[in-house]
Amino acid sequence: MNLAQALVHAFTQEGITLCCGMGGNSTRAMADAAYSNPAMRMLYTRNERSAVDAADGYARIAGKPALIFTDAGPAAANCMCGIVNAHGDSTPMIFIAPSHNSLTNQHRAYKEMPLQAVYSPVTKWTGRIYDERELDQVVRKIFTLLRAGRPSPIVVEVPGDLAGKDVGDYKYQPLAPQKLRSGADPASIEVAARTLIEAKRPLLYAGHGTLIAGASAELLELAELLTVPVAVTLAGKSCFPDDHPLCVGLGGWPRGLYATPHATRRTREADVIVTIGCSFQLEASYDAFEQDFKMIQIDVDAAEMNKKRSADIPLLGDAKVTLRQLVETVKAMLPKSRLAPKQDVIDAIAGEKKAWLEQCMPMLTSPDRPINPFRVTWEFSKLVDARQAIVTHDSGSSRGTLSQHYSAPVPRSFVAFGVQSGMGWTLGAAMGMKLAAPDKLVAAFVGDEAFGETGMELETAARNKLPVLWVLINNSLPRDKVDVKKQPGYADRHALTGDYVAMAKSLGCEGFRVDDPNELSAALKRSIDAVNAGAPTLLEVKTKRVDPQLWGKKIYR
Repeated sequence: MNLAQALVHAFTQEGITLCCGMGGNSTRAMADAAYSNPAMRMLYTRNERSAVDAADGYARIAGKPALIFTDAGPAAANCMCGIVNAHGDSTPMIFIAPSHNSLTNQHRAYKEMPLQAVYSPVTKWTGRIYDERELDQVVRKIFTLLRAGRPSPIVVEVPGDLAGKDVGDYKYQPLAPQKLRSGADPASIEVAARTLIEAKRPLLYAGHGTLIAGASAELLELAELLTVPVAVTLAGKSCFPDDHPLCVGLGGWPRGLYATPHATRRTREADVIVTIGCSFQLEASYDAFEQDFKMIQIDVDAAEMNKKRSADIPLLGDAKVTLRQLVETVKAMLPKSRLAPKQDVIDAIAGEKKAWLEQCMPMLTSPDRPINPFRVTWEFSKLVDARQAIVTHDSGSSRGTLSQHYSAPVPRSFVAFGVQSGMGWTLGAAMGMKLAAPDKLVAAFVGDEAFGETGMELETAARNKLPVLWVLINNSLPRDKVDVKKQPGYADRHALTGDYVAMAKSLGCEGFRVDDPNELSAALKRSIDAVNAGAPTLLEVKTKRVDPQLWGKKIYR
């Protein structure tokens, strides 16, 4: 058994069953080891970055990392965009990054680069196997780190010549499979519970960390126990049911991208806000701390605590464990008179949601041609069972037009990305999601500019028989690089063109196009049927240009 085979053996013993990547001279041993191991499935992509994206999408749904391999040098560097995305969104993965030769690991040598220096700022750990005797300790370090604290990619450099070196009959003893979870300080929990009970206008604000920790049930119990409204960040969407009477949607601080007006208003008026696994990126919290309120902050990562202001009550711990502590302490403190739901709060939220929907209906049902992209979301929502679907988006306007009005009823029925927002993510990510949940409909909304980044991965989907639906929101415009009002003709000169349906069909996928709003529903149904019949499918929708951020500002400003 060579070192590469030993690595793959150890990974499969730890439950890793998917390997994504592209081969090359320096990674031949790793590719051979993965292909020859019956417990490992291979996804060979057309682009190294897409291999990372596929591992990203897979991990979000499967709840465990995938393995990534590429060739050395530029191939390893091409993974940077995907690794940066994964690090920003706290997604675990293992990247076996090769160097060409263990003896020539010098800058400017053939296909060599300073991998550890390049990747260490955007990973949980970046290391190197210098000697085959280090194999066991490196593997055990990888899985210890993966199961503790905030998730993030791990990069391990393995020289190509070392990967093929014989290591004998390697036996690996797996670590305990459970995540290493810790709760918050009990005394702080008591203070937080009392503060929350005494609050007049409390709000729970849940981020992606809630999903990562699998803490949705605890969040729901706490919200219902005290009848507290719940707002979610974009990345946290689906951690709390969108159709729940206490959900106030995306938000909520002023200028939060895609925020609902009722989430924004309740955030402004809150006297106590409990944040759970929020990174406080701009998309989640513009102007978050202008008002006077007490903040109870729950986070597993000490580096995320006190990030934009000092938390009044910091609770450092895993979201699931910490919320459970908080629920049980609140139960013990709560007077029996407070156990009944506050119907006035529930009724108020229902009224606010109804008013917001009525305000948005002209956009959601617009007869305009080109098609309003908000209508695409509205028509799609009526055709799918959201409990049996995974819906995701790419960077750009497709994110905003989808996220505001698609209702996610269960965790990970909606997958949002991303802190870094590298365009082109959904081509690889959606395939990873489908591999993790083969019985669910996986639909990815992507703009034409984002599609241009990684569109060749349609061939990967066809070759691997991965029936995913990509809804291409095509407004023929690049992202605003200039002030178009000051540059007449810019949009016409740089309009994006191409026959995307012909491209999809040439790569072995099904393809459809629709430009008439009256035919939109039928086109969506035809595309969903094609996917359900086993065909990777692209539906191109010719749409008008809208800015969902500006729309939100018009509503709640």
